[in-house]
Amino acid sequence: MNNILLEREYLAGDYSIADMASFPWVTAYKRYEVDLNKFKEVRRWFDALKKQASRKKRHGRR
Repeated sequence: MNNILLEREYLAGDYSIADMASFPWVTAYKRYEVDLNKFKEVRRWFDALKKQASRKKRHGRR
């Protein structure tokens, strides 16, 4: 995943169902004691999607 994100902003190039489906799995990184900082591009992607989700929630969008 990190290697894919080295070349792209999102998993399939543009934001897509691939990102939506993968995001919940990555949110479990703490539970499984994965240091997300070891995966720089996954961390960037995760933070961007988390920010996007937060922004939608504030504006009442799902």
